[in-house]
Amino acid sequence: MEKASGLFIRIVSGLGLDDMMVLQRVKDSWYVLFPQPTGLHMVPTFFKNGTIHLTIESNLWLHELQTRKKDILQKLRPYGVAEIRMKSGYIESLPGGETSTGKTVCGVLCREDAAFIDKTTEALPDGPMKRAFKRTMEKALARKPSAKA
Repeated sequence: MEKASGLFIRIVSGLGLDDMMVLQRVKDSWYVLFPQPTGLHMVPTFFKNGTIHLTIESNLWLHELQTRKKDILQKLRPYGVAEIRMKSGYIESLPGGETSTGKTVCGVLCREDAAFIDKTTEALPDGPMKRAFKRTMEKALARKPSAKA
């Protein structure tokens, strides 16, 4: 008789969902792997055939993280990552926002604030103006580090 875990892995692989599972595992561990400030400026966006795609929030951070590519890859290897591709782009939202201890990470919104921003801007048409309003509200409401954290 086959174990349930083996059957589950075969089904997931057969459906092509194994890459999605790896990406989700990386996102769940993101702030543990890359504590602030680094983890706040890059987001894993796609994983396929051992290559993870990271979106970096600015060209300045892209340059900085390109110099640390080997270190980043070393941290991601246990997840099956063999190659990293980085690009500069707009980060809509960061994965999670809390560390494994449950503390809010510096500059990240709590769920209530993120929901407030989404509700407030939902009536605006999609486009640059909506993104600008969201970014402004995110900066205003982002949690700052406390002296105890």
